[in-house]
Amino acid sequence: MEDSQVVVLILVDFSNAVNIVSHDILLANLFHLMISPTALNWFSSYLQGRQQLVRLDDSSSSWRDIDRGVPQGGILSPLLFTIFINLLTQNLQCAYHLYADDLQIYSQEQVDCVSAAVDRINKENFGLSVNLAELP
Repeated sequence: MEDSQVVVLILVDFSNAVNIVSHDILLANLFHLMISPTALNWFSSYLQGRQQLVRLDDSSSSWRDIDRGVPQGGILSPLLFTIFINLLTQNLQCAYHLYADDLQIYSQEQVDCVSAAVDRINKENFGLSVNLAELP
C-alpha cells in the first residue's frame, strides 16, 4: 500500500476589505516601514478627515466622518491595502498565497501550522470580516 499524503487548504475571503482598513493601523505600519515623516503626514492627510453623505433625488443624509477604508478607485488604494493586509501574513509559519482580498493557506505536512494560521487571522484580523470559504 502506498503512503498517502494529506494536504490541508484553507481559503479566506476578506469581505469588503478595502472599506474596513483601519487608518490608525495602516499609518502605524507605514511608520514601522520607516516612511519619511513628510510622506507619512501626506498619507495621514490623504486618509483622514474625509466625509461622505448619501444623496437620492432631492434628499441627502447628514455628513459622516470616514475613519476606515481606503478611497475606492484611488491609485494608491491597492498598494495601501496590500501594506495593511501583509500585517496578517507576516508571521504565518506555513505556505500561503495572497491575491487582493483572498488568502489561501496550505500545508502538506504540518496540520498544526494551518490551524495556528487560522487562529492568528481570527485573533488579529484588524477589523476585517473573515469568511472561511465553504467547500461543496
